[in-house]
Amino acid sequence: MASLLSLTESTLVNLGLNVVISTGLLLGGIYVFTQLKCWYDLYEYDRGDKTGILRPPQIPYALPWLGNSLAFAVKEPQKFWKQLFSWYPQAVGACTIVLGGQNTNVLFNRYAVSYLMKDRDLGREIFNIDAVNKGFGLTLEESQLYYEANVVRGVKDKDRPDHPEGQKVSVEYLLRSDRVNELTAKFLEVFRELLIENPLPREPINMYSWARTLMFRSSITALMGSRLLEVFPDFEAHFYQFDSDVQAMFFSTPKWMMPGAFVNRDKVLDTLVKWHDVVISETNDTIADPDTVAWDPYYGSRITRKRQQYYREIGLERKLAWAGLDLGLMFAIASNAVPATGWMLMHILQSVSNPPQSPEESLYTHVTSEIITARNEDGTFDISKLCALPIFNSTFSETLRLYADTLINRMLPYDLTLPLSDPKSTKQRSIAMKKGDIIMAPSWPAHHDHQTWTEQFPHLPPPDQFYPYRFLTKHPDDKEVEGDKMEFTTTHATGMYFPFGGGKTMCPGRTFAKQEIMAAVAIILCEFDLKPLGYVDENGNESKEFPIVKDCMPGTAIMAPKGDVKVSVKQRNK
Repeated sequence: MASLLSLTESTLVNLGLNVVISTGLLLGGIYVFTQLKCWYDLYEYDRGDKTGILRPPQIPYALPWLGNSLAFAVKEPQKFWKQLFSWYPQAVGACTIVLGGQNTNVLFNRYAVSYLMKDRDLGREIFNIDAVNKGFGLTLEESQLYYEANVVRGVKDKDRPDHPEGQKVSVEYLLRSDRVNELTAKFLEVFRELLIENPLPREPINMYSWARTLMFRSSITALMGSRLLEVFPDFEAHFYQFDSDVQAMFFSTPKWMMPGAFVNRDKVLDTLVKWHDVVISETNDTIADPDTVAWDPYYGSRITRKRQQYYREIGLERKLAWAGLDLGLMFAIASNAVPATGWMLMHILQSVSNPPQSPEESLYTHVTSEIITARNEDGTFDISKLCALPIFNSTFSETLRLYADTLINRMLPYDLTLPLSDPKSTKQRSIAMKKGDIIMAPSWPAHHDHQTWTEQFPHLPPPDQFYPYRFLTKHPDDKEVEGDKMEFTTTHATGMYFPFGGGKTMCPGRTFAKQEIMAAVAIILCEFDLKPLGYVDENGNESKEFPIVKDCMPGTAIMAPKGDVKVSVKQRNK
């Protein structure tokens, strides 16, 4: 009997070893095969063929179906791109990675990206559905209902409108200049009220943390009404607990791997459901007409009230679905505008703590001198004038260039060929992609492509550095030459700079985001005397380093700072 047990144990051990060895050999074989294929594809790219049309080289992987998913979805800022471009020539302009069994063609060539954005037939409905289903708690059926998902994967529908009814709401209320200006005016009204109601602390403060609360409460009140934060004052804390992990949900991270993230999301959704109950009770379920009433305390802005009407019109019955879509709107605004404001302020103040040889060269001096010209006699700002200031605009755009991490995703319902060469070039190359594949144009490789930016602008600092004058036609301290006017422009960076996405699905809230960011920065710089005292890390401990980017997954949009700038704050004399 003992010998039989010994034999059985030996057999099981050998069987286990055989399984491990076989699995290792299989995975190793897959990796070797895909690596050899990648090298061959790169060789073909270098050699080129007679037509100049190439397939994107396949990045090697070992795990079937998962492919490159685990490496891509790591929660370490830009690790995937940095590792990829340590050996893969970025000049190739494209590659193919496998994400969840799906071939994804990644573009990092400015001409290919530009042409992609011009294609009006390619949509991202399937990605929108995926996001609200996985990230914001809607069922698949509710997600499809909201986005009118009558588009079958792999079928081109030329009759499909550019903006389904649900998206028309955003276009109507977030892109019309009068609607946006109205929303910004409400944001500024609340922002100033908060500054008056909350006296400045005598002790030094962490500036980003202070500005974050001001921005969040002002944005949410302007957008969603005042009752939400009045009834649920802890909503901000719950929102940022949710915000820190939602990106992992978009990548289908299972609940057992991050139970706390789902608890935080459920907490936020539960709060929003209760908010709906409060509003319905206090208004007798009557929504103020978004076409005649600019703002009300219950549902806030016109766009929020129009969305509430739309939920009911299309038959979304669960308040939890309403809450999820409301959370998505707040996430799109607050999770991007707030950190962008923080980065702008920190970089402007960094020029004070590390002054150049000449005071005239300080970014702080340049920006404050400009924004004063957009200030009205009553202390308010002319928003259109403020947002047209060249140095201020360039600083804003450079902030987005350095800290934006957006993913433009498109589903291919047909074979597509995109150019890789300048149309003026004598040697034309193109990249060919197949029907059913995904196209991804990530902003980070484009925004940080050393070769492209230095070739285009050899006289400017490299793209890994913050340079606030990058988008000006001349440096503000250069001598005036007749006909040589300093202007702000991004036209020279087409296909290299797209922090708000691009094409027909470009972020509809981009104008409001820009206005609230620039207005908040202008108010803080004009109303307060800020003296930088040093840096702190994420735990509030003294640090010698300027804040770095917080850990995040690809597609985070504006990456949040990990750390802060400690400042003393004094009210300026009126």
